Amino acid sequence: MNVRLKVVAVGGKHKERELSVIVSSMKGQLTFHHHKYKALEYFALELVTPKYPNPKRENGLLVVIKGEHFGKYARWIYHCFVDEEAITILAVVNRVEGQVDTLTGERLVMDALST
Repeated sequence: MNVRLKVVAVGGKHKERELSVIVSSMKGQLTFHHHKYKALEYFALELVTPKYPNPKRENGLLVVIKGEHFGKYARWIYHCFVDEEAITILAVVNRVEGQVDTLTGERLVMDALST
């Protein structure tokens, strides 16, 4: 938790706009909030959708949001093409706040169908 992710607002005043939000847990509920000037703006879960990464380039921290690797953090290593489809190789990392990410040695493969 307390990780910054890119999402697309699907409703409200930010409709169809990409935003950087912080995902956290408040009273056992998942919350999304965005810094706007010096205030926090909260978003209802139904007003945001994840921004899926581009398999050919994504330099930021990635978070697996579905499947058997749910909740793992990853970093983009490289991509290649298999039958004209972009395949991305990701390195799973341990994330500790205030420290540099450390590699776990585990790798994940993401294709266009994974997003």
